[in-house]
Formats: sequence, C-alpha cells, structure tokens
Amino acid sequence: MKSVLALVVSLGLVGCQANESQLERMFHVALSTDQNRTLPPQTEFFSVLSATIPTLNQRDASRLTSLTSRCLRSQDPEVQRFGVLYFLSVSAERMDSGVLLDSGIADMLAFAADPNLKNEELRAAALFGIYYLKPMPDKAIKGLVSLIENDVLSEPWIGSIAAALVSRAPADAEMLRMILTRVKRLEDPQNSVELIRWLGLASPKPSHPEAIAFIAESLENKDSRIRKAAVEAAGRLPDGSRSSLLYRLGQIATDKNESEALRSDATAALKQHHD
Repeated sequence: MKSVLALVVSLGLVGCQANESQLERMFHVALSTDQNRTLPPQTEFFSVLSATIPTLNQRDASRLTSLTSRCLRSQDPEVQRFGVLYFLSVSAERMDSGVLLDSGIADMLAFAADPNLKNEELRAAALFGIYYLKPMPDKAIKGLVSLIENDVLSEPWIGSIAAALVSRAPADAEMLRMILTRVKRLEDPQNSVELIRWLGLASPKPSHPEAIAFIAESLENKDSRIRKAAVEAAGRLPDGSRSSLLYRLGQIATDKNESEALRSDATAALKQHHD
C-alpha cells in the first residue's frame, strides 16, 4: 500500500522547512474554540508533517500525540482528520512508531470503534494507523482483538482486523483460535478472503493446526472466491504443513466444474515447495 505521504510527494509539497513547533501551532489552531479561526489547509499540514516526522523524538512525539487525542474528541470531522492523519503518517513512516505513538493508541482504537462515526474514510485511516505500528504493542493487539469480539464494526472491518492481527501479531494459538472462531460467524464469507490469504503468509514456520483446518474448510466452500484464496494460502504453506491439503488441491486441479484459473492455481500450489 502506498505511503500516506505519497500524496505530498506527488504534489511537490515536500521540502519546506518545518519543525515540531510549527506542527504544534497548527494543532492548537485546529483545536481553538475561536469561532473565527481558520483551519490550516490540509496540503500545508501534510507538508509540515512530512518534514517533521523524520526528526521526531520521544518527548516531542508525546506532546504531539496528546494533541491528536484531543483532535479525535472534537465534533468537527476536519479537526478529527488532523489527529488521524498525524497518527497514521507517523505509524507508516517511523520504524519506532509503536513507541512514539504509545500514549495515543487507546484513543485511536476508541475512535475507530465509535459506532457514531459517520466518516468511514477516517475510520479506515485510524485502523490502518494501528495496523502499521512498528513494533505492534501488546495494547494495540489486545485492542484489535476486543474490536472483533463485539458487533460495533461492520463485517468487512471485522475481516480486515482479523487479517491484520494474523499478519502482524506474534503467532499465538489461543488468539488465532479466537480470531478464526469469530470469522466463521461472518454472514458473508467474502469478508474472510483477506484473512485466508494471510494464513498462508503469516509465518515461515509450520502453521497452527487451527489455521490448516480453516484453510481446509475454505477449500470446500461453495464460494469460488473463498476457494481461490484458500488455494493461494495452501500454496504458500511449508510442505510439512500443507500435506493434509494436497488431496483436495488435486481434486480442484482436475475438477472440470472449476474455472480454468482456479484449476491452474491449484496445479501451481501442488508444485510449490517450501522449507
């Protein structure tokens, strides 16, 4: 996925001189209760933000993150946007974002889970800000797990969060079992496609039995999109982990009722070899 700041690059906005104090002033203007205030242009905000991110230290990041949390509590979507974009941009760009943004993780999770949030673009940005944290703190993992355990978010978001957990969180049999159990309750199986694909990519080590069983069930699904994702996942698994799936892959590869593309994918999966 392209960096959030790619927009800035494409517009030729990167390069202006900026620092933490400029960004902090922009936040204070956005948060001002003055009815006559003028919000900073989003392009200017991006420009200052892009110049600030590489120089952030823990002290400055904590101060700025506190301001982003205040933005999230605003009733003005444009003010909320400043907070979300700061969090997402730092999360995506900094390899220590999990540390720099630690104090704002709970607020970002709460914002993403707000059932009254009308702007799905902002919800997406908030969730991706959590997904990109490096390293992903335990509080972020636990927060995402709690989101998929309730019915606050729509099914597509449940599937997306489940996939993010499998792809980013450490392998944990108990957590994986909970995630898969929740995904099995989704009314539209299409929302599990992203998760299924990640089950074949999440770890180079032999996969958990629960993951293999889920891929096996998906290979039998009546929805061809689910079967396709399962075939792709099976083809990426280590040889020892996918041995129980080979017979079913062979069936799909020779089934005239399957599409030519799916038969081809199954044949390719059978030929894959992984250590």
